[in-house]
Amino acid sequence: MLVALFFCGFTAQAQQCEGGLYLNPQVIRGEGASQTESALKELVDFIRPTGLSVTPVLNIRETQDVLTAVKKPAPPCWVYGNPVVGLASGYRPVAVNMDPIQSAVLILADIGTVKDGKPVELKTLPAADQAKVLAKLKTTSCFGMKSGVTTSLVKAESICGTVVEILPQQGLGQSYLPTKAAFHWQADRWAGLITRLQSAQAASMRATTAPMSVSIWRNW
Repeated sequence: MLVALFFCGFTAQAQQCEGGLYLNPQVIRGEGASQTESALKELVDFIRPTGLSVTPVLNIRETQDVLTAVKKPAPPCWVYGNPVVGLASGYRPVAVNMDPIQSAVLILADIGTVKDGKPVELKTLPAADQAKVLAKLKTTSCFGMKSGVTTSLVKAESICGTVVEILPQQGLGQSYLPTKAAFHWQADRWAGLITRLQSAQAASMRATTAPMSVSIWRNW
């Protein structure tokens, strides 16, 4: 999901602002409290270095929530959501990019001999093996979130034979992607999972019934 950071441009006569508003997709999809809290913590950690107030952070669902909050004695300093919510509320869009997004394709490849094998980065393989993996990947279906940043990056590079964009499922979100890739995989057919580099590096095959070797495509 592509999101933009908005904060309010106040005049000299404007009152002091505090905290912000968050269009939290985890809340809208009905995900568990732990996932919602984790997402909120990541957002606060992301915004705090900008110097903007991060207390309180309130969940919103629609533009009207923002319009109501703006009328309070201490309006929110910022709105984190989609452009419609921000611009329709009169907030000015500002791009804040603190860390580059590093995409990776986690490949469910051939059946291996090591149980719970860890991902192996492509660059660590011999040149001949790298060429084989890249050629095979050209015939492989890779699964990513629809309109996701990592999905867009992988599509732009034309690394996979086919990029299948998955719509968020109720209460699941990105956690549904490994399931889609696993069901697509067969002994003679690889499957790719588009994700962030950090997630790919931390991947585990512990939950699978048969051990498989996995490889990571380079990061962008």
